[in-house]
Amino acid sequence: MALTGSIAQLLSLASNSLVDAPPLLSPRVLRLAGDRAEELAALLRERNGFYAFESALHVFPAAEKTGVMDLEQWNSEELWRRGYGTMGDRCLFFAEDLYGFPFALRDGSVFSMDAETGKLTEIAKDLEGWAKLMLAEHPALVGQAIARQWQEMRGPIAAGKRLFPGQLFALGGKFEVANLAEVDAIKAMKLRGSIARQIGHLPKGTKIELKFK
Repeated sequence: MALTGSIAQLLSLASNSLVDAPPLLSPRVLRLAGDRAEELAALLRERNGFYAFESALHVFPAAEKTGVMDLEQWNSEELWRRGYGTMGDRCLFFAEDLYGFPFALRDGSVFSMDAETGKLTEIAKDLEGWAKLMLAEHPALVGQAIARQWQEMRGPIAAGKRLFPGQLFALGGKFEVANLAEVDAIKAMKLRGSIARQIGHLPKGTKIELKFK
């Protein structure tokens, strides 16, 4: 599948591949990718994992035992998905924004996930549509504007890290550098899974008291 249009344009703005080897998509990854499996494979054959928009967008590579976080590891139940219960069922989480909020393939479409509530929102019908949306709305949608501010003030964001809010966005926290800290992406998602199970089903405005084990 030749890459054209918005996907090709997105890749022209992206970093080099995170893994030099050709992508290796496991049967489980292909099953979760569903109707978008060939599109995902074509994207990763061209660029096997990458960062874009000043590291605000992170697309995971498909690899094996490279020391780099890949699709198979990121989507394992044991890493962080189990903490969300059934909220991520049928999802292949293939990318994340500056704050670690995931993008997912599910039932043939592309979704964004509010990591604090577990809510999934369909944002595109395919990866071409997703790439078009990234190009059009990246300053806010993936956090490029904040990524630029953060790195001008505090330096590059390390691999495996994302920016986590001191006051949760779902509870009124602001999307600004003063409310953010650089944290391990896995730890952040484990914590958010616990949060999502507690607040994801509550009506807006409900008073809550978060509990952590």
